Amino acid sequence: KGISNPGYINEFTKLNTSSLSASQKFSLFFFFLGFWVSAMRLRHSFLSSLTVLVSTAFAAAAPVCAGEVVQSQIRNVRVSLEVARTVEQHRHGLMYRKSLPVNHGMVFVIPEPRPIALWMKNTPIDLDAAFLDEAGCIFQIAQMKHDTLDLHRSIAPTAYAIEISHGWFAANGITTGTCFKGLPKARVEQHLAQ
Repeated sequence: KGISNPGYINEFTKLNTSSLSASQKFSLFFFFLGFWVSAMRLRHSFLSSLTVLVSTAFAAAAPVCAGEVVQSQIRNVRVSLEVARTVEQHRHGLMYRKSLPVNHGMVFVIPEPRPIALWMKNTPIDLDAAFLDEAGCIFQIAQMKHDTLDLHRSIAPTAYAIEISHGWFAANGITTGTCFKGLPKARVEQHLAQ
């Protein structure tokens, strides 16, 4: 079934423009031109808003990681770690990730070791977090539930924090006192930014 035309459209199409004066035709022309321009502006505004909305949604879902990834090792297990150095990378962490590849996580580099806290805001998967000293040795492991605002605080000054899939440390027999090899060093500009 098609869309039926309201009566006023039918009456409008029957409008006899031959009885209009030149100035009335001129006014009618500019009225419709103005109407058409307004419609095009609305269309452009709508499309611009839609573009911003879609790009923002994709940006929110995309990782903030600058692309730096290190290959680290703990015991006999090799692990790929996305490096979070900046304040923005620290804030974003693994937010919006629906899964992580096997043996893949994120290392937060803390330029001046200090007590820190991690949370799971906008993180739809459970994670484990390890808090490490300057030598890269684990002194604490926390299990973090998805989409919670609970703060998981380190019990000592932290030089690195590693977030990885829930159960990864236990599955690999990794406990406190075990040390990671090949972790990234803090950069001079990172010290200045903190």
